[in-house]
Amino acid sequence: MPIHIVQLVRPADGGMREHVRELIWGLPHGSVRTTVAAPAESGLLRQLPTWVRKQTISVTDGVQPWHDLQAILALRDLIDRQQADILHMHGAKAALIGRLAALMSNRKPALVCTVHNFVEPANYLVNAAYRHLEQRLASRTDRYITVSDALARQLKERMAIGPDKIVTVYNGLSPLKQQLTRTAARKQLELPEHAVVIGTIARLVPEKGVADLIQAFRFLRKEGVDAWLVIMGDGPQRKELQRSTEDLLDRIRWTGGSARAYRFLKGLDIYIQSSHKEAFGLAVLEAMWSGIPVIATKTGGLPEVVGDEETHGVLVPVHHPEQLSLRLIELQQNREVRQQLAQAGQRRVKQLFSVDRMIADTLAVYHDILSNRRTST
Repeated sequence: MPIHIVQLVRPADGGMREHVRELIWGLPHGSVRTTVAAPAESGLLRQLPTWVRKQTISVTDGVQPWHDLQAILALRDLIDRQQADILHMHGAKAALIGRLAALMSNRKPALVCTVHNFVEPANYLVNAAYRHLEQRLASRTDRYITVSDALARQLKERMAIGPDKIVTVYNGLSPLKQQLTRTAARKQLELPEHAVVIGTIARLVPEKGVADLIQAFRFLRKEGVDAWLVIMGDGPQRKELQRSTEDLLDRIRWTGGSARAYRFLKGLDIYIQSSHKEAFGLAVLEAMWSGIPVIATKTGGLPEVVGDEETHGVLVPVHHPEQLSLRLIELQQNREVRQQLAQAGQRRVKQLFSVDRMIADTLAVYHDILSNRRTST
């Protein structure tokens, strides 16, 4: 008999959407029957195979009591109608809606929460309420999947969730298709063929640290390096960042947001992830897979992705644009080191971060919790 799984997803983009899409495409549909519940406006539903059942459920960000209640009731009915064995929830809001719906259902499926990001509400009271609620719901949660060990530590230390309930399953990366060659990427971006080109893929919000990258790039230019910067992404901080770079505008390319920004990666000489917080770092994986040397900050899951410092990539402290600029200058001056890092990073991604491995590890979690349930009944 196939396992019946309902995947509940909040409005998702970036790494979360790619993770869920790759997981659902890769689950063996002969032994796993999948229903995906997501908001109507989610692009995810349009990207799924025909054998997957799709259900529109309006899981919204923030607290919206009337909409949240409607989502809970709709999901409760879906769980019972589909006779779900497992409810797999992605993101904090989906985890809240999902577990409340499961408590109200007749079916009482096993509950799996994948934690994709750090959850730290800025408001003290909201943060305290969230932690209290999560600790209450943890007893009814069969397993937490975290996309990095850094997230696992947060659950253990800040939420007091037992380590026996947590397993890390790294995001997997499929081979990147339709990437532009170095020459074609630079032509589209209107960049010189032989200049040093640095780039990043990031949502333009403060926690991505793009302002630090711009400052490091400014130091680089003051040293007389013939360099260009490509910023691939969009967000609420874009206008502010552009205003701060009027002295550099002829050297910066702003591409805007795109789910296929990775197509331009081979046009770069060095990839930078200057995040202040980063749960995992899918764009770093994409750069490493593309054979581009990486400099990333020592935060969250980025050290786990990059691996041994100076072997597969370079790690720098958070909030240190001066240190970032120094490492940029070192790499810019040493083509041989860049090539060594690029080759080692590419091998690391292909060995440790494949989609097949991610799917196998997730299936192992499913089978383990169902086996434990059968044993305990």
